[in-house]
Amino acid sequence: MVQDYLMSEAFPIFRVYIPGILMFFIGWWLTNKVARLSVVFLRKVSEDSGIVTFLSSLLKFSLRIILVLVVMSNMGFNVSSIVAALTASLVAIGISLKDSLSNIVSGIVLVINKPIHVGDF
Repeated sequence: MVQDYLMSEAFPIFRVYIPGILMFFIGWWLTNKVARLSVVFLRKVSEDSGIVTFLSSLLKFSLRIILVLVVMSNMGFNVSSIVAALTASLVAIGISLKDSLSNIVSGIVLVINKPIHVGDF
């Protein structure tokens, strides 16, 4: 009786969800390691701490989104519909916030290029 239950009901939990949870935690740990390595590399390339922080945070965020989607896909969820819905909503948000997003991009370009220095009039 217990063996039948384990094979029919509980076994998919051990076969699908436990490896997915392990994959999630190992991937989370790896994204932290990659983010730390990117900080070390970016500090060698750039002296500006703002750029280093921004790029390493962007990399960590992107890797974590990819990690969640891969784990969900391996656990049997239909990720394509989630990605399509997120894409459509982000396009709508991008169109509605076009002017604000252009100001944010302009600020990022100013931080990266530094065309203005202390003492300029």
